[in-house]
Amino acid sequence: MGLTEQLLQRIQELEEWRRTLVLPEMPVTAFSDDDTATPPTQAQLVTAFGSAADRGAGYFAFLDDNGDNVRFYLVASNGVRWWYVALTAPA
Repeated sequence: MGLTEQLLQRIQELEEWRRTLVLPEMPVTAFSDDDTATPPTQAQLVTAFGSAADRGAGYFAFLDDNGDNVRFYLVASNGVRWWYVALTAPA
């Protein structure tokens, strides 16, 4: 068996091994720099991230209002509506 065949076989073995891994569910994060009101409205968060129902409970994301690094929010879905917390950068 030549080097190419050995490499292809090893790649196939690794791919089969990867399929057997069960990884823990990781939170989904997203980022938006949409221009929103202060604070953002439900409608604006739907525009930025989709509906809370579609994203599901536990989905969270970050919003940098207008991408200006002045107003930064952590937003989360409970599966029904969006919630937010304004974050503050240290001095």
